[in-house]
Amino acid sequence: MGLPADEGCPLQVVAIVWYWICTIVSDSFVVNFVVCIVLLALDFWTGVRSVLPREKRLFWSAMLLATGHWILACVIAVFGLSSYIIVAIMGLLFNGSNLWGYFKCSREAQADLQGYINSTSNTIVQGAIKQKLGQAASRV
Repeated sequence: MGLPADEGCPLQVVAIVWYWICTIVSDSFVVNFVVCIVLLALDFWTGVRSVLPREKRLFWSAMLLATGHWILACVIAVFGLSSYIIVAIMGLLFNGSNLWGYFKCSREAQADLQGYINSTSNTIVQGAIKQKLGQAASRV
C-alpha cells in the first residue's frame, strides 16, 4: 500500500507550503523540521512512477519550479531572512536529486540536451570557420 504517486501526489507543494507557514503553526523548530523533512522524504521516495504524455510538460515544470524554489529558499536563508537553512538545503538535495534522476532516466530529455549541444557546437565551429575564411580572404 503506498501513496498514490500515479495520481500526481502533491507532496512537493505541501512541503513548500509547510516550509513557509510552519512558524505560524508551531513555534517548535524540531516539529517544523521533522514535518517538512518527512514530507520531502515521502515525495522523494514515492516519486512519480508514470508520467502521462499529456502531463509531461507539467511534470518537468513542477520539478524545475520546486528545485528553483529550494534554491531561492537557500539564498533567503543565507541572508538571514529565515532560520530554516537546513530545511532549505534538504529540500534542495531531495528535489535536486529527483530532478537529476528523472533527467537521467528520460531518453527524450537526454536527446534534447544532446541536440542542443550538437547545434551549439556546430554553430561555434561554423562561426570559427567563417571567421578564419574571412581573415584569409582579407589577406589576399
